[in-house]
Amino acid sequence: MDPVMSSPTVSENEVADEVGFSAYFDVVYVLGASLFYGLSIPVFAFSINILRHRARNSKPFRFLQILTYLTFFSVTGQFISNIGETLTGLSWSQSPSDSISYLDRMAEASSKAQPYGIASLIFQVLNFFAGDAIVVWRASILWSTSRAVRYILCLLLAVSAAASIYDVTNFSIILTSNKGTSGNGFLRGDAASMFFSLAVNLAATICIMIKAWLFRQSIKDTMSREKVNRNVPFRILFSLVECGLFYCAAQVANGILTVDDNAPSVFGRAIVAQFTEFFAGTYSALVISIIASQRSIAESSFVSDV
Repeated sequence: MDPVMSSPTVSENEVADEVGFSAYFDVVYVLGASLFYGLSIPVFAFSINILRHRARNSKPFRFLQILTYLTFFSVTGQFISNIGETLTGLSWSQSPSDSISYLDRMAEASSKAQPYGIASLIFQVLNFFAGDAIVVWRASILWSTSRAVRYILCLLLAVSAAASIYDVTNFSIILTSNKGTSGNGFLRGDAASMFFSLAVNLAATICIMIKAWLFRQSIKDTMSREKVNRNVPFRILFSLVECGLFYCAAQVANGILTVDDNAPSVFGRAIVAQFTEFFAGTYSALVISIIASQRSIAESSFVSDV
């Protein structure tokens, strides 16, 4: 067979494979976003239900209630943006046309989906910031007698917020200037944002871990090990540490897959990124639920003198 005659056939097959893979990926992405958003709703419902009864006469709980509502709005906004971006790209790229090539349709689809992409990143940044802020707030209360700890955590939070703002701005410039999102500038900004968010959560989680250990040391001589492990304040602190470590692990996995071009699976990278983004918003509601389940841990620094 003449190679010149076979070239168009190969090209058409490659395009067909690309069309099929793109459609399949978009469907999986939509299903993943729907799953993670659906899982976040019961957590927010539980948190809102607790805070609604306790926020009437308590300023700390009113603050937590407002933060929960804002975070739920942010998570919902990210879900809508993700679905809008995916469906817009899918409808334009997969629409049949004899006059426009598939690559041109893909380029047009990317252009149409740009506003959704920018909105999705903004909501993602808000979710990460909410997760950072709630854990810093909790650690600051537990370490209310240490200015150094509170100042360091607040400084890390401010740097993380600045890195996130730079990430959104840089992404918007790259996207609207048609330079693509695979440039080194975007990856550096995204990696820096993830690193500082991880640093905030790791530092705050370590502070809570130390306070939990100090609190356990202070009560272990007055009660048995079984009673220590069942002690409500200690169990709450331990739960906060567990949630913090799990969140840090998710951030590490997401960061590695984001900057690693040799990631084994495109689907795996997308699913881990989706999970981390939605968990970042849900994480603040989860922490609030743990805190609100015991009034004393939010309204007093009962372990601050340990």
